[in-house]
This record gives sequence, C-alpha cells and structure tokens, in this order.
Amino acid sequence: MEGCTFLLNKGTNDGGAIFLGNSTATRISRAQFQENTAARGGAIGTPDGTASNIVMEVGQSVFFKNTATTGSGGAINIGSSSASVSLYVLNSTFQTNWALANGDAICGYINGYALVV
Repeated sequence: MEGCTFLLNKGTNDGGAIFLGNSTATRISRAQFQENTAARGGAIGTPDGTASNIVMEVGQSVFFKNTATTGSGGAINIGSSSASVSLYVLNSTFQTNWALANGDAICGYINGYALVV
C-alpha cells in the first residue's frame, strides 16, 4: 500500500484500520493513520496471541491519535506465541497515540518476549 490515508476507522477487536491475518506479507509506504480505534492495535493489528507467518514493513508513514481502547498498541499491536512474525518500521512518525495497556505507539508480544514503544 502506498500513499493511503486511513482516517476515523473503527475495529471491534484487532486493527482499527488494517487487520493482518496469518500468512500475510505487507508493505506500507507514505501512509497516514489518523484517529483510528480498536480494542488492540488502534491503526494496525494482528490476531491477538495467535499471529503467525506475518511480515510487515512500514516506511515514511505517520501515526497520529490512534487508540487501543482496552488493550495494547495504540498505533500497532502484534501478538504471537511463535517467532514467525517480523515488523520493520523505518522513517515513520508516531504522535499522540494511546493504549489502555502497553505501548502507546507499538506493542509486540512475540514468542514470550515483549517489545513496547
């Protein structure tokens, strides 16, 4: 996806703007994610705790005022019990994102280890 704007989207569980299912490879470039909301991963989310075989690359994108209402990852949340999930974020801006639990910008639980930004 290139040059897209995701504004005021709402997701019930994971990913207010984008939900990445298992066995997905996604490249996002020069995108705007603004005021999106979900329980986990206000802008982008994966299956909570069961994500597998996911590769996500995000570059030159802006995440602004995204919200995780009950869980983690105000902008991005990745939950996996395996090590088969990769997230690459380059030259992107995270501003005023919020999560009730962990990681106002990014939260990833991968193979029992946590990454919180």
